[in-house]
This record gives sequence, C-alpha cells and structure tokens, in this order.
Amino acid sequence: MFCRSIREFFASLLCLAVIFGASGVAAETISFPQVLAAALSNSFDIKIAREELGASQAFVREKQAAFYPQLSVRFSNDYIHAFERQSQVASGGDIVIADESNYRHSLITSLGYNLFDFGVRKLGVANARRQVFIAALQEKQAYWETRKEVLRLFARGLKIQKQLATDQSVLERQKTIFRLTRQLHQAGTLGQEQVGTAALSLAETLSQQTELKVQLQEVLGRLTFYTHQQYAVAEIQLADLVPPRTESSMLKFDAAPEVQILRTRIENKKTELVMIKRSLLPTLELSAYHRMFGSDPGSFAKSLTDLSARDATIALTFNWPLFSGFADIAKIARINHEISSLRYQKEKKRAELQDEASHMTSAYEAYAANVKNRLNHLNEIAAEKTGAVRLAAQQVTDQISFQQKIIALTRQQLGVELRQVDYAMTALSLAAMQKAMP
Repeated sequence: MFCRSIREFFASLLCLAVIFGASGVAAETISFPQVLAAALSNSFDIKIAREELGASQAFVREKQAAFYPQLSVRFSNDYIHAFERQSQVASGGDIVIADESNYRHSLITSLGYNLFDFGVRKLGVANARRQVFIAALQEKQAYWETRKEVLRLFARGLKIQKQLATDQSVLERQKTIFRLTRQLHQAGTLGQEQVGTAALSLAETLSQQTELKVQLQEVLGRLTFYTHQQYAVAEIQLADLVPPRTESSMLKFDAAPEVQILRTRIENKKTELVMIKRSLLPTLELSAYHRMFGSDPGSFAKSLTDLSARDATIALTFNWPLFSGFADIAKIARINHEISSLRYQKEKKRAELQDEASHMTSAYEAYAANVKNRLNHLNEIAAEKTGAVRLAAQQVTDQISFQQKIIALTRQQLGVELRQVDYAMTALSLAAMQKAMP
C-alpha cells in the first residue's frame, strides 16, 4: 500500500514535469543597450534632476534681481475717526495721519535701491551659479546611478535565465532517469530507494525552477520601474552581455560627480560664511517717495477725487546692524561645523569610490586573465558531451549513467557561463566608471 502511494506520487510529479516543460512560448530578445536606453529616457531620478537644474537656473535670476531698483505703487482708502478735531493732514514716509475724523485716500509711489553692501549681493549670485553646477552634477550622477542599477539587475536576470535554461535541460534528463529507474525497478534490477532518489531529484529541480521564475519576475519588475515597460518571464529573453575592451587606467576620483558636488557645497558654505561676516557691515540705501493724498470729512467720493500731489521725499540711508542677539556669531559657528562635516563626507565618498574601483579592477583583471581558460573549459565540456553521446549511441554505457553525466556536464557549463556574465558586468561597470571619472 505504501509502495503504491509512493508510485502514484512519483507519477504525479512526472505529469507535472511534463506539463511544466511544455509551456514554451516564443520570447522577444532584448539587449542591455535597449533596456538602458529606455531606463535613461524614463528614469524618475533623471527627470527630477533635470527639474532641479531648471529651478537652480531660475534661482540665479532671482538673486540677480537684487541689483535692480525696487519700484512699488500702493493705493489705499480708509476712514479714520479722530477724538480731537483739527483740520490738518500730516504725512511721514508712506504713512498719512489725519487729525480729524474723515475719509482718507492715498496713492504712494516708492523707489528703493541698495547702493552698497560690501559685495553681499554679488556673493549671493556666485553661490546661486554654483548651485546650477551642483544640479548639473546631480543629473550626471543620476545617469551614472541608473546605469549601474540597470546593469546590476540585467546581469542578475541573465544569470537567473541561464539557471532556468540549465534546469529545463536537467529536468528533461531527470525525467528520463526517473522513467528508466521505474522500468528497472519493475524488472527487479533496481530497488525502491533508487526510484525515490530519482523522483526527489526531479521534484527538487521543479521546485527550484518555480523559485527561479519568481526571482526572475521580481528582477524584471524592478527593470519595469526604470524603463516603464512591462516584461514577463515567458515573453522576454535577455541577450548576453557583451564585454567592452577595457584597459586598466588611473581613475580621477576627484572628477567623480559625487565628490565634485561635495567640493562645490564646501565652496558655497565658505561664501555663505563671508556673506554673514559682511552683513555685519553697514549698507547704503537710496529711497524715494511720491505721495498723493486726499481726504474729506463727510464724503468718500470727494476724498477719492481730491487726490493731489502733496509731497515727495528722497532719502539716503546708512544702516548698520550693531547687535542681533549674537545670532550672527551662532550662524558663523554653525557654518564652520557644516564645512567640516562636508569635508569629512567628501573624503569618505572618495575613499568609498577608491574601494569600489579597487575591487572592481581586481575582479575584472581576474576574470579577464581567465577568458581563455573559460573558453577552453566550455570546449572541453562540449567534447565530453559529444563523447558521452557517442558512447551512449554505441550502447557502451548504460542510459542512466549517460544522463547523469550529461547533467553534471551541463551544470559545469552553467558555472562557466555565470562567471562569464560576471566578467561582462564587471567590464561594463569599469568602463562606465572610467567614463564618469575621465
């Protein structure tokens, strides 16, 4: 009874394997350059960086506006009630004071211009222009990060795809082994243990294929986030990565966008520090007013139509902020700490890039040195398969041993192909890093 249930379980597994392997659908082949082009065109990070660049360019114009005179016109009307009656109207600056109850209208034109501020405005424009440079570097960094992540995902998807293809080939041969062991068991040549081992191997491969398909779909889903294009495991075939010709060269880490961004931010903070110190010095401002007033104790309309030029004022103001509650001293201390923090961040980022480049270069050189060995290994595996097929055709070896040998050789081939994918990914990453840090 137990043996019958075991046989039924194994038969169900075999049927599932047949169904699983019969779901072949023509797939579209996509290459890494195609996926990368779509990702660079649709990446959220790149679009955000472009908008930040546009905003920083507008900020420069905003800062430049401080060099122009400020002109404004204000029209107001109100009713004022005076508790002591007098028939006079007095004005000061842009304020009108009536000494008796009446309706009041005013039309005041004012002009203001900062004549001298020890270069604070000029420094503000310089900082704004450096912000444009930072935004451009952030866009460049967004390109670099997108390329790096898309390459990592594509390489991972390609490796999973190769594992799936290998498992499919292994699955077909395991089904043959399972069928042969059942036949030999029925003939009394093999025991139930060998049949169970063959069935368990078949079930393990099926389970692994399911897990790999889930992992591959997750990778394709992450690629969809960057490219905005839908990918399905059954409809997509990832093309092999093509390693570029890359030569080892000294990388200029100070030219990396991240390092340049931090260096420019330090310069901005230093300029901000100078601006704070200069803001403690006096400023010279020119202001002018032209005032037209109208008032009437009993009529709103007469007050409005009675507007006439009353006076005009021109003033030269010398303004020196002598004490601000030690706020400026606190600002200077804060910015000095921020400059120190940015310097440490810059050194840290530079060290991280050096470490990443060192590992990448070492890996690339190791993979590149073994290219011929991997090709020879693949040729040897192909020769071994050919020899095994010939011996099996001549019935020199039994079919189960033949299938097991082909499975072992296929898995060896997978290992070599996965290392070849790592080599191509490392070469592409190193080439991109050299381009980002010329």
